[in-house]
Amino acid sequence: MTTTVPDVAVQEAARDHRRSSFVGLTLSRVFTQPFGLVMGTYLTLLVATRASSALAITFALTVHKYLSFLVFPIAGRLSDRTLAKLGRRVPYMVGGLVVAAVAMWAFTVVRGYWPLVFVIVLAREAAIVQRVARFAVTPDVFGRSRWIRAVLTMGVVTALPGAGILAVIRFTWKQDDPSTWGLTYRLAALGLLLGAIAIASLVREAPASALAAERAARASWRVELNRLLALPNAKPLVVAGVLLAAAGAATSRLFPVWAHEVLGAGAPQLVDISILTAVLGIIAGVPGVFLASRAHPRTLAVTAAIVGGVATFAHVFVTELWMFAALATVAIPLTVAAVVAGIPMGLRLIPPGESLGESIGMVAGPVGLVTSLAAYASAGLVDAFDDYRLIWVVAAACTLAAAFALARLEVPSGEERTDVRRLLRRLRGSGPRGGGLFGGTVETADVLAEGGVDSEGPDVRHR
Repeated sequence: MTTTVPDVAVQEAARDHRRSSFVGLTLSRVFTQPFGLVMGTYLTLLVATRASSALAITFALTVHKYLSFLVFPIAGRLSDRTLAKLGRRVPYMVGGLVVAAVAMWAFTVVRGYWPLVFVIVLAREAAIVQRVARFAVTPDVFGRSRWIRAVLTMGVVTALPGAGILAVIRFTWKQDDPSTWGLTYRLAALGLLLGAIAIASLVREAPASALAAERAARASWRVELNRLLALPNAKPLVVAGVLLAAAGAATSRLFPVWAHEVLGAGAPQLVDISILTAVLGIIAGVPGVFLASRAHPRTLAVTAAIVGGVATFAHVFVTELWMFAALATVAIPLTVAAVVAGIPMGLRLIPPGESLGESIGMVAGPVGLVTSLAAYASAGLVDAFDDYRLIWVVAAACTLAAAFALARLEVPSGEERTDVRRLLRRLRGSGPRGGGLFGGTVETADVLAEGGVDSEGPDVRHR
């Protein structure tokens, strides 16, 4: 006697593209890593060749945020509600990558300050569109019960490829000859195009994402915002996140110029110091994981912010690269401990699957405006006193202010200490119903689930 599988189950299994999607998403992350590196430190160096003041440099690197305030939520809303043959996220990922590639290639072609500002804005806005869709696509492909596992696995696989572009910068850039920088930007643009091809060819969402798009279309902006703010610890974590992002923005835009003006470091030296600080960070992070299970999560968060703020202010007195590396490492153990202990609270902030893109956009848009204000405040101080060391003052103030927001965290009963091993098991999704990353069929309940990472949902079948 033979057992027949229902036609519906066969059809659903036949349309399960998780393996090919995993390959496509992984390849896209490999190919687009150079873009993320180039658009930070090394783009600042390019802008600095066409602008003489800190405010002009900051304007070129932050003016896109005034559009991002609208682009973030609109891109999220559209990607939540799109019903297309390729899925609701894939068209935005592909389109964003292609436009960003064209704009980045133009970095090496345009001349003058304002044309460069225009293509920077175009590249960043296109990157935002694809970034929102990329973040939200993973639950649509793997289901809410497994998307954290998928992200972590892809993160491990794509941890090293960024070293390639750093090697190009290290051995081809001549600090006093910007004509030698072009290869870096062209390689990054080529990577974006290859990423778009990988996504368009391989990434497909679960059939249930179509129902998610229909449900998202019936929800209003106000409903989504109220639902987001009602999540546990939403307000203190969002406020703290905004302040910490502002701290990063206060230094990141002008950091390469500070390194050049104060420390005498060019792009090759910045590559060396980034590798050194990464190695030191990994070493310093090990005791942080151990510390996460020994102290209250709120205590760790507040202490990490205070120590980080003090260490940031101490950068005002840095005169050598080794001093920067040492200070950059000081707060890492506490920061790692605070992040690990805060993961359970952070996971509760993940909104329902059908409106994930819009929820991201409603937070990321305002955050972009606040970070731009911090960047301008930092640049204003620099120009007023003609001293690039002052970029660390605003960053330190924002980091210390985050400590006050984190002091309002409400830690659920029973989570006063973090069980790191149990947390790792949750993130891996191990358990009697884990089913593996590619096992079973991702169905509607799993795509729309509002639970944590270890909740498989009642309708997920495992064979």
